Amino acid sequence: MDWHTRLELLEPVDDGHEVTTAGVPHTIEQLASVTGPDDRLTAPADTEVFQTLTRIGLPSVAGRPECSARARDDTMAQTRETWAELRQGMRQLLFLMLLASGTLKAQEPVAKMYDDQVTLVEHDVLSLADAMPADKYDFAPTGGDFTGVRTFGEQVKHLATMIYMTAALVLEERSPYGPGTHNNGPDEIQSKAQIIAFLKDAIAYARTAMASLTEDNHMTPVASAFGQMPRSAIAAGVAFHSFNHYGHMVVYARMNGIVPPTSVPTGDERR
Repeated sequence: MDWHTRLELLEPVDDGHEVTTAGVPHTIEQLASVTGPDDRLTAPADTEVFQTLTRIGLPSVAGRPECSARARDDTMAQTRETWAELRQGMRQLLFLMLLASGTLKAQEPVAKMYDDQVTLVEHDVLSLADAMPADKYDFAPTGGDFTGVRTFGEQVKHLATMIYMTAALVLEERSPYGPGTHNNGPDEIQSKAQIIAFLKDAIAYARTAMASLTEDNHMTPVASAFGQMPRSAIAAGVAFHSFNHYGHMVVYARMNGIVPPTSVPTGDERR
């Protein structure tokens, strides 16, 4: 990377004198181009160079009216070294800022364990919800003892609603969505596209909840419908409740000739 490009990567410097990094490459270029036939700096460019360089704390030898080619080269070398030091300092400052904000902080072991459970839910449930045709979202078994069971779409909505409500308990905040009619979430969410979007948003919300778990707080008692429970025990409910209803979804899908994507056989495996 050339020197001009590297300088332009730096943030503008504004110290009240309207000096910017964009002007520095121009100044260095001036420093190399304003020499006369005898390799001495000529006025008035030398004054502008001197003022610009001294405002940002760079070597001021460039401002001397009688600056030889050797002095000019020394000044340019010092200038490059100074900017290299400034750029390294900015890198270190950025690193410290990211560290302080948690961007570079390693994920908490407890948080990762429960986030991995959410990943399993996303992988299995979302893939099956996507595989089921839209015209089958209203399907519910009628043979046997299936009276009053949820449709396929309602299974997905219920599952997503409970993810929201469980994650909200972990975060100790009000759930974005209440239980709704028969614990199936918002009545206005009806189409396959709407239901899948609702499920995706619920999973994203669950990840926020899991990220809040730490070694210090995961055993803290939290209020729930079942009384006080450890925060991590409530967090575990996202996975075990979701897979309970995933089982219903699998039955519905197979009754309609749909093999769950996670059950598609490979080689000699049975599905």
